[in-house]
Amino acid sequence: LAAALISQAGSKYGVTSIHDAIARQAPVCVWSTSADGEVIPRIYPTLVIEACSNPAEMYTKLNEGTCSGLISSISAWGLQQLSPTFNPGCNNEYVGRSFQTVSSGFAVKSESAGKCSSLIRDTLEMLFTEMISDGKLDEYFAEQYFYADGQTCETTEAVRRSIGGGGSRGAPPLPPHTLEGVMRVVS
Repeated sequence: LAAALISQAGSKYGVTSIHDAIARQAPVCVWSTSADGEVIPRIYPTLVIEACSNPAEMYTKLNEGTCSGLISSISAWGLQQLSPTFNPGCNNEYVGRSFQTVSSGFAVKSESAGKCSSLIRDTLEMLFTEMISDGKLDEYFAEQYFYADGQTCETTEAVRRSIGGGGSRGAPPLPPHTLEGVMRVVS
């Protein structure tokens, strides 16, 4: 999972990174009950945090100008940047670079051979590896990114710029270090 700062172009704050927000004492919205809500205050103790109860509240406060930016996972931003609900006017943007990256994976209830959990884990790994190698997973991601909630923004270029690159058919690349997005697509 990689976290990044999302800011609004042309806002009164004009922050360009998390360190810029700290230097300016500009408030940043953080989803208080998420993993970021636990980790960000420890990593950046001098960051002015505007606690929010959900992503919709974070984007509302960003769009109203209450926050200079918000903390989001890169894969969630990939979907939310296309949504008129979260990004009306297409003015929000990924700024700086990701500043927190942690591994992710799948949990299976037990590793007991008697309960077949290793079979389930191995089967999932095989299926995802196959989907990655044949490009199917990139296609599933493309469908999620490009057919999001009534998109209004210039999608192809906006997505490619914000997450850097392009996969099959101009789709955004699958972040190789995280399975957060995979679970969104598959579930």
